[in-house]
Amino acid sequence: DFPTLRTWREQGGQLLRAAEDQMDLLGTVFFMIVLVAAYQLVATLLLTVTEKRREIGVLGALGASPGRVAGFFCGLAALIAGVGCAAGLGLGALLVANIGSVERFLGGGKRIFLPEIYIFESIPTRVELSSSVLLVAATLLCALAFSLLPAWRAARTPIVKALARR
Repeated sequence: DFPTLRTWREQGGQLLRAAEDQMDLLGTVFFMIVLVAAYQLVATLLLTVTEKRREIGVLGALGASPGRVAGFFCGLAALIAGVGCAAGLGLGALLVANIGSVERFLGGGKRIFLPEIYIFESIPTRVELSSSVLLVAATLLCALAFSLLPAWRAARTPIVKALARR
């Protein structure tokens, strides 16, 4: 009988597949978080359109086109999403850089990921630039797409009704 050689992928294949599955699951969870945030953005912008109805009427009376009013609300959504993305990237980088402290905090001073179970001495982390760029792009795209309804509603606000006393 000849000895057989096994690659590291064959040796730890099950563990590697589990880690890849967890990465896929995290991507799905992050995308769902983006959708929830986009829904919150729509709710905020719709409330802003309702509250700023009079100001939208004044803009229209001063000559602002419906496209310009819609552009304002799309720009507001882009600003909110941009600030959120920047804050999220910063917080994410901070948490990844201090993952050991985060583990101890969440575990009440004790380790959560025990080396006997997970084979790793410390929690392995890797930030993929392509995944981060994809998530930020998806977030900004969702923000823009979800801002179209409030922008459309603001652009269609009749000037006379907006300026009328409530």
